[in-house]
Amino acid sequence: MKRVALVVMVLVACGGGGAGPADASAPDPDASASDATPDAPLAADANDASDAAPVDPCPTLPIPTTCFNRNVVYREWSMTATGDGTYFASQAPWRLGFTRSQNTMWTVKVKLEANTYWGRISAYGDSSSGVAWISDKPCDATFAEANKLTIYGNNGGGVLNFVVVRNAQDAVTIQTNSQYATYKTMPQLQGGACYYVSFENVSTYPTGGVADANFIATAGDDCGANSGGTCYYLAMDFNHLLHNPQTMQLFTSNVIAGLTQ
Repeated sequence: MKRVALVVMVLVACGGGGAGPADASAPDPDASASDATPDAPLAADANDASDAAPVDPCPTLPIPTTCFNRNVVYREWSMTATGDGTYFASQAPWRLGFTRSQNTMWTVKVKLEANTYWGRISAYGDSSSGVAWISDKPCDATFAEANKLTIYGNNGGGVLNFVVVRNAQDAVTIQTNSQYATYKTMPQLQGGACYYVSFENVSTYPTGGVADANFIATAGDDCGANSGGTCYYLAMDFNHLLHNPQTMQLFTSNVIAGLTQ
């Protein structure tokens, strides 16, 4: 499982204007939907260290054509990534726009930088409810549930805030040093690792407002039930990097002072 040992999570309203990473505001601890207490780091077995094969933080995993009885629309995030051309096409790749259609699930693979910094990814829409989540493998929301990386919205999904950590030491520092109290309750993801951002329409409200893995796997979809199978737009916004891959511009709002290298 690709996390550094600790966990934590939020949201940006969708607008017609651009929403590039450099414009992201600093994280608001009051807006976090997570109050999870992270697990303690596991100690390595010195006897096994020399025999252990290196773990690929970004393996190539098969992408299913259907998931939870929905057709999968898949993208890999890069500077050339695009949506389906119907919405926000000029804002790609930082915002990928799609037409929301019934019985569909949208998944985007992202790779995080090998550093310690703050990040945000959101997936939201209009007209009907939906769920967004970040997991360590496609078509599996168990990691997302365990790490409080799911969010439900009446008008479609929402925002997920997280901290990327490059090593266990930084992960522990964020949890134990009061200087980083703002980030303490956010999910932590492994720097240099790959994750899958997904979104689906749902027709029911999750128990207690929390979308767990079972809800994600079993919820119905009435999006477009009265409009030919479509229900307006889906916007997926990506602020998951510390630098612009093309220009190497630093996104200063993502820096965690004292930890970002």
